[in-house]
Amino acid sequence: TLNKPLLLLAGIYLMYCISLVYSSEFQFRVIEKRILFLILPAIFMLNRDLARYAKKALTFFAVGCLIALCMAELRALFTSFHFSDFTFDSRLDTSLSLYESINKNKNRFFSYAFSSLHQTVYFAMYLCLGLAVFLYTKIWNNKLQGIAICFLIVGIIQTLNKAGLIVFFLILAIKIYTSIKNKRTALVTMLLFLLLAPLVFLLNPRVKNFNLNFKVDKSEQVYQNVEDIPNDNPTQTNTRIILWSSAWELIQEHPILGIGAGGSKERLYEKFAVKRQRYEAGKGEHAHNQYLQMLLDTGILGLLLLLAAFVYLFKRYFTIKDTSYKYLLLSFIVIVGANSMFESIFERYSGIAFYSFFYCLFMIYREDNDAL
Repeated sequence: TLNKPLLLLAGIYLMYCISLVYSSEFQFRVIEKRILFLILPAIFMLNRDLARYAKKALTFFAVGCLIALCMAELRALFTSFHFSDFTFDSRLDTSLSLYESINKNKNRFFSYAFSSLHQTVYFAMYLCLGLAVFLYTKIWNNKLQGIAICFLIVGIIQTLNKAGLIVFFLILAIKIYTSIKNKRTALVTMLLFLLLAPLVFLLNPRVKNFNLNFKVDKSEQVYQNVEDIPNDNPTQTNTRIILWSSAWELIQEHPILGIGAGGSKERLYEKFAVKRQRYEAGKGEHAHNQYLQMLLDTGILGLLLLLAAFVYLFKRYFTIKDTSYKYLLLSFIVIVGANSMFESIFERYSGIAFYSFFYCLFMIYREDNDAL
């Protein structure tokens, strides 16, 4: 049976394929990397019995997150212990203090060194959904469930991913609101929590290093062509802001169809290099924003398909009656929607697989099956 929401993913895949026709170069990896947008909807539509296993799939995923987190913790613990002299040191650079090692991503228990299975933003995404599953579903007894929740919270903090922490606070705020019966009290409590959350967020060492200047200083752009840049030290430090600005300039040049997914990384990097006054031949960059990336690769038509998918997710949220499923779906929307503002999640298998699988799973779940 055809399922319109699932067909949207196939439409997104088709737009990527079409964009290769007018791209600066044909890159087969664009088709290969995003094939899950075509395969997963087909599997879910051909096998209607998969709807029965939505609860089990979510449970296995949440338990898998715990296992992955245990592996990361054990790896950090094992590599921090030096058997030659029986000392323990989690710093990757012993010239740094413990705080400096965390601040500069040189500690085995935090950030990139800790997240060995996935890049930090995706590991945080996975852990946030795993946390939501434990918050809204009954998997084990209360004691084990509480331990799992606390463990996942610690893991999310250890990633030091800014987008992940924002999503984490939003998920907790939703849980607070849904747990208090008096909605006025719930709303006040949730708002107070969200007001206090930034204070904790600012304790993240990586936030302190973030440049809050949202403007690109064009006066520093001495060289206007990448061929002229002598590759001295870069003058700009806020990478994401420069990438967003560069992507928007390219989008304005090709608003309807974009510039095509093939070669878009190289074109974007050239714009980025001129603004940053540093260029490395053969390097590419994505926009670090899925909405901008969609406009850049496939134009307004591709973005409309992506937004239509969000419309279907919200429609599903407002029509579902099972409260556990309802708020778990809302958590998924928050995770994907917020992370898409800071990361081009369709540029990595981790993001494509996460989005396409759970999008399909939430869309095919039927309430006549066992409730979550």
